[in-house]
Amino acid sequence: MIQVHFILVEAAVPENVGFVARAIKTMGFDKLRLVNCCDHLSKGARTTGYASHDILEKAITFDSISSALNDIDFSIGTSAKKRTSRHDIFEVSDLLELILKKEGSLVNIALVFGSEEHGLTNEQLDLCDLVSSVPMATTYPSLNLAQAVLIFAYELSQLNIDIDIEAPEFIGDTEHKAIKKRAIALLDKLEVNRQPSLYQRLKDRLMTASAEDIRLMLTLIKFIEKRI
Repeated sequence: MIQVHFILVEAAVPENVGFVARAIKTMGFDKLRLVNCCDHLSKGARTTGYASHDILEKAITFDSISSALNDIDFSIGTSAKKRTSRHDIFEVSDLLELILKKEGSLVNIALVFGSEEHGLTNEQLDLCDLVSSVPMATTYPSLNLAQAVLIFAYELSQLNIDIDIEAPEFIGDTEHKAIKKRAIALLDKLEVNRQPSLYQRLKDRLMTASAEDIRLMLTLIKFIEKRI
C-alpha cells in the first residue's frame, strides 16, 4: 500500500498542528512530519488534537525540507495561489487519479504544507515534484492550515482502501526516484538547464508520467546515455 506522509513546514501555532493530526487521522492516515515547527507536544496541540495524540507523539521532526523528503518517492507541494514559475499546477481533485496511474512505481508520497502566514515559498515549492491547489470561489477568506490538510487528506483517502495495485519490485530507489534522478542528470548534461522555463516544464511533465511511461523513459535514457 502507498504510504502518505503529511509534512508541515514552519507551522507556528501548536493548536493548528493538533487540528492537523486530528484531520489526517479522521481520513485514515497516521504519518506526520514537521520541519522547523512549534512544540507539537504542547498542551495546546494535545487539546485540539483530541483522540489523535498518537499522531503527535509519532511525528518526526526535521530541520530542512530536503531532509524530510529524502526517502520520499513523489512529493506534492501545496499552494493557495499561483505564485510560482511552474506552468502546471494541479487541482487537488486530480491527484488521486495521477497517483493511481503510477501503479507500483511509488511507495512513499508526501503532501507538503507551508506556514499559516505565508505558505510555502517559491524556493520550497521548487523542492517538490508537483504543485497542487484547492480551487476557491474567492481569494479571501483563505483556507486555514488544518482545513487545507483535511481537503487533501479526504481526496487521497481512497488510497487507504485495498486497491489492486501491483506490488513494486525495487532494489534501492523506486522506479519513480530513478527516472527523476537520471532524467535530471541527462537534462543537465545536455545543458537544457540553460533554458529555465523549458527545463522546469520538462521536469513537471516528467512527474506526471504513468508507470508504463516511466519504464519506457528509463529505457530511452539508458539508450541516450550510451550514445553520449
